[in-house]
Amino acid sequence: MCGTAGPPSTVGDVRLRTELSRSLTEAGFTRSDRRHTRRIDRDFSVVADVGISAPRLAPWVGLRHDPTQEIVSELIELTDDGLYPTVGSNVGYVVEGTYLEWTESASPDVVEGMVLKAIERVSAFASLDLLPEIWSIPGTNLPGYHRKLAVIAALSSRPQDVARWLAEGERLDCAYDDEVCEHYRVFRRNFEARFGVI
Repeated sequence: MCGTAGPPSTVGDVRLRTELSRSLTEAGFTRSDRRHTRRIDRDFSVVADVGISAPRLAPWVGLRHDPTQEIVSELIELTDDGLYPTVGSNVGYVVEGTYLEWTESASPDVVEGMVLKAIERVSAFASLDLLPEIWSIPGTNLPGYHRKLAVIAALSSRPQDVARWLAEGERLDCAYDDEVCEHYRVFRRNFEARFGVI
């Protein structure tokens, strides 16, 4: 953890968030509330989230692959907002493999430097072939990650990986016959209708 311990201060946190947002905007990012995006190519964008207003700042970075996000949203029967990243994690996990957050006394330059390093690292995965490897970064295996990996495998014509991630989804989501499992079944049914039975 960086910064100096002290009493919580949302004023300092807002200062850090404001400075980071300004730096990202100057670096060519488009801001939508906390989230900042910059297009890499036709399909990929890098995403930086400056975090919520809290005593400590914990920025997050990731990648958005438009085709994957659009298809996953369709298969789970939700609307894609065009902004949600495909995968990402805390900047500390991305750069150093350790969760990082900063107090209000932290230097904006230090925080910005770490965020820019994280952006550079995740941007290196911006191809369909490399994208699955980003899930090796700690903190990326959020609920539903297997759906994205199944879609990426289908788009990449890798049937063994498709079968692997569909099985992983069933293992994780259907330990109990509940609402989570029902959501998985909807995804699986729609996936097979679109891509065929693997």
